[in-house]
Amino acid sequence: MLWAGVLAALVVGLALGARIGSRRAAAAAARAVAPRVDALEAELEELRRQYETERQLRRATFEAVDDGLIVIDRRERITDHNETASRLLQLPAGRLTSLVAATGSAELRQAVQDACSGVAPPGVPAEVRLDGRSFHVYVVPLSDGGALIFMRDHTEVQRLLRARRDLIANVSHDLRTPLTSLVLLAEMLLDETEPTTRRELGDRIREQVETLRSLAEVLVDLNQLESGRVLLKLEPVRLLDMVSAATDGMAAQVEKAGVQVIVSVPPDAFVLADRSHVLRVLTNLLDNALRYARRHGTLRVGARPGEEADRLEVFVSDDGPGIPLADADRVFERFYRADRARSGSGKGLGLAIARHVVEGHGGRIWVDRTVRQGASICFTLPRAE
Repeated sequence: MLWAGVLAALVVGLALGARIGSRRAAAAAARAVAPRVDALEAELEELRRQYETERQLRRATFEAVDDGLIVIDRRERITDHNETASRLLQLPAGRLTSLVAATGSAELRQAVQDACSGVAPPGVPAEVRLDGRSFHVYVVPLSDGGALIFMRDHTEVQRLLRARRDLIANVSHDLRTPLTSLVLLAEMLLDETEPTTRRELGDRIREQVETLRSLAEVLVDLNQLESGRVLLKLEPVRLLDMVSAATDGMAAQVEKAGVQVIVSVPPDAFVLADRSHVLRVLTNLLDNALRYARRHGTLRVGARPGEEADRLEVFVSDDGPGIPLADADRVFERFYRADRARSGSGKGLGLAIARHVVEGHGGRIWVDRTVRQGASICFTLPRAE
């Protein structure tokens, strides 16, 4: 019995020793592994920081690009897009949607499929129209079967190209007419021997030369306004004084046309303006309205409070054929003339000059679309005490 007790005690002691030794070994192993664990945790934290930095950089790059950017997966679902794309295409936020459902454009989908399948030549943009606007679309296929879509709004560029074509055509027309007349008059003058007739021909030549000189001066003035080389000297001016000066300067033309001019400008209305340039705006608008007003019709020049409290709205109206809505945004372009109903003998530069002068005063100019009879051009000027 004694030996059995001793043996049992020995076994228990050995077991306890082994257990204590195992714990010490485990503790020693843990102490040995701890630096590696700490290093792995630090490495993982660094990877997390790098991922977050790259994510922020990607998002910042997305938002910094002026083009619309759209990322789609292999099922043509939109997985990401920037604010420009959201604004251009009215994309819904916070949920996956297909490219066709979001844009309603089978043309855009076809452009993406052609680029991803290699049908479309790389680097050549596709022309896509959405909601009346024109886009250049570039598609970059991704390794996961999706694609990155770049969408650049090309509408304004096309408008400028169209305006340039109109400019060239109209300048050519405005130069060709007086130059042709000068050639014919010069030939007639060479063959004419009667002094009186020669003087008449000389006067007609002088008129045509004056037309060319006037056109050149207006072009120079417009170029200076567009380039910002004209310094406006703003000072408080009574608006009624400028309107009266403009109507008085047009008195001969008004009388010849048999048109009545009605002025409704408050006598206490003052604006902060460059008098000579605003007077030119008023004269251009009156001249424009006079050419299109009905015989024995009415022109109206008035002023009223603007939508902004610190602005005064001025308008010049006629009772002529009016301006088509399709032309309302283009009549302020160089040499642009509306349809034949409002085509006249002007150079197509008066409203372009008026726009630059008004914008130089911090205002805006537009065609009043609410007028049913005739046309009304409105512009704003800053109020002054």
